[in-house]
Amino acid sequence: MLLFVKDRVGLILLSAASGLAGLAVVLVVELIAVGWDRSTLNKFLCPSASFRRDIISYFVDITGVLAVVGNVAALGTAFYYGHLVRQYLGLNLLRSVPGIIAQNLLLIFVIGFFDYWMHRLMHKVPWMWEIHKYHPSATEMSVVTARRDSILVVPLATFFKAIPFAVLGIPRAYPVFAAVISAHAMLIHSELDWDFGWFGRWFVISPHDHHVHHSMDEKHLDKNYAFLLPIWDQLFGTFYAERDEVVRIGLDDGYYNKHPYPAEMLWGLRSSVQRLFRSASNRGE
Repeated sequence: MLLFVKDRVGLILLSAASGLAGLAVVLVVELIAVGWDRSTLNKFLCPSASFRRDIISYFVDITGVLAVVGNVAALGTAFYYGHLVRQYLGLNLLRSVPGIIAQNLLLIFVIGFFDYWMHRLMHKVPWMWEIHKYHPSATEMSVVTARRDSILVVPLATFFKAIPFAVLGIPRAYPVFAAVISAHAMLIHSELDWDFGWFGRWFVISPHDHHVHHSMDEKHLDKNYAFLLPIWDQLFGTFYAERDEVVRIGLDDGYYNKHPYPAEMLWGLRSSVQRLFRSASNRGE
């Protein structure tokens, strides 16, 4: 048990260090590209209500606190489920794929499919929407908005992705790829409005295309669910290809960004549980 805890702490520290390094790089890139006035660094000097929550969310996430609280709130079910999946389905099929780069790219491609459907369902299934809703409630984009998540996001992601991770296995050098993906997540939530052209339409989602997903404009609703690989949006008909300007982001929600962070976390937890039991009760009638 002590060895397990030490391993987990080591992973958290490694993840935090790589996350902070990625944060520094993206902050500098954004500053150079958009200038001081629009940069995330400038927002630290006079943070809005939304940005203050982004800052708290970022540090709660990279320190592992969000994962611990989330697993406790889920009564350990996600943790135990992940353990069982690794025990009985740990096939590590990627070992038969030649080359570390090929192994990692294949894993990222498959996990991208599960990320896409988790994200899409979080917008469509009421109790899952209550879990996710805190993220798109941000009223402005910033580099740290990428880590703006509610309590149950981590256990929910475990339920979605434990099986593909166990069946395929985690190749060597995956932490390096994961760090790049994390930096990309910060990039697409930044004030950068870059459009990667054909590359962004098929291979790696651009900041502009993810801003469309956060847009309050009705024509942007339910578009661009992919976090990394737009190929899944293309295949399932949810990619928005127009180059519209994104004017407003956020939600018409009366609770978030107005109360203390712990209260908003508990509100989201309570709302998701209430919706879940309501859905189960309706099915039982």
